[in-house]
Amino acid sequence: MTWFIDRRLNGKNKSAVNRQRFLRRYKAQIKQSISEAINKRSVTDIQSGESVSIPNGRY
Repeated sequence: MTWFIDRRLNGKNKSAVNRQRFLRRYKAQIKQSISEAINKRSVTDIQSGESVSIPNGRY
């Protein structure tokens, strides 16, 4: 199981509520995308990084 810990501080003009709402809406899709990305890679590819896309549709 993957855990997301967002340790960024809230800036003056940033809205933590919007970030929390985004994570709440797309949490399952983010978990699935990350697990697929991890399964496709090998241990030696760990430094190259990976981009994860999130679909535009609701839920």
